[in-house]
Amino acid sequence: MALLKQDGNRLVLRNDTELLWIEPWAKNSLRVRAVRHIDVPEENWALLPQENPGDAVITIADGEGTIQNGKITARINVAGMLYFYGENGKPILREYWRSRGGNFETMSALEIFAREFTGMRGGDFELTMRFEANPGEHIYGMGQYQDGMIDKKGCVLELAHRNSQASVPFYVSSEGYGFLWNTPSIG
Repeated sequence: MALLKQDGNRLVLRNDTELLWIEPWAKNSLRVRAVRHIDVPEENWALLPQENPGDAVITIADGEGTIQNGKITARINVAGMLYFYGENGKPILREYWRSRGGNFETMSALEIFAREFTGMRGGDFELTMRFEANPGEHIYGMGQYQDGMIDKKGCVLELAHRNSQASVPFYVSSEGYGFLWNTPSIG
């Protein structure tokens, strides 16, 4: 059974296999952390510590939770589906879920989950994230790759430095938002 709750300035989802935190992180931004452990590590990795992350507005009702920080809002349901909205409720980013059961909008026999944890030796996990593509959206950034593509929409990129590749895990969308994959590991 999934549990949605407010813990201070963060929205928390706990289910049988995952702990997910959504919290304000500076003006008009949110930080999302998901783990398969008992607790979320407190490391900020490449992020600077927040002196005043802002006061989020958190609402939990009817199996859904929302958190708003300035111009950005995240919504999550008890199935774990995560959506992001910009100003005036405009959808900007949502996870890619396809499943037969549960609380999913798109029914499919494929059983594709947006957050897929794969166990590794030593107790760590590899995390795969999947997001829906917005029609007409373009993705720019991610560093320097020798692929000849300026628009990275639809690309699968390894986040590792190579002889001719400099990975920077940040992109900017033509929809007006930015996304930082903040992890100290290869991705």
